Amino acid sequence: MKSTLFLFVFLFAMSSFGQVSEANNLDTPHTIGVGHHLSGYPILKYVAEGDMKRYTFIYKNQEYVRGDDIKFFVFLSSDAELDTFYDFLVDSFNQTEAREMKIGDVTIFTEKEHLSIKITVKHPDQASGWFLLKGKSLDKLFGKA
Repeated sequence: MKSTLFLFVFLFAMSSFGQVSEANNLDTPHTIGVGHHLSGYPILKYVAEGDMKRYTFIYKNQEYVRGDDIKFFVFLSSDAELDTFYDFLVDSFNQTEAREMKIGDVTIFTEKEHLSIKITVKHPDQASGWFLLKGKSLDKLFGKA
């Protein structure tokens, strides 16, 4: 009876330790930058996947004043493609007309509004969201400042 109980406890303990090693193998997201909280509080993170990185762009949808509608989109990209996205947003500060860019499965629309740009994100399967972003917040978001 004692040996059966010992065997049961031993097998249970070994199976518990086996799960810990699996959790340690998971890739942890790395935060590139965080924008200002008044501008939709955008956050840009990535997880490395070989030569590419899976970026997650999180923002607070400012369409609704009373609720916290947090939206995100994910795209697989190289560092050069991320720099192209950054350059697109920087150039939007100097443009008077609306611009658009497809990244991942979303379409990004930008419009200049005073000292900020309004970034509208059109998702293919859900409602669009938007937020405002200033130049300094953009640099912080992409880790340039």
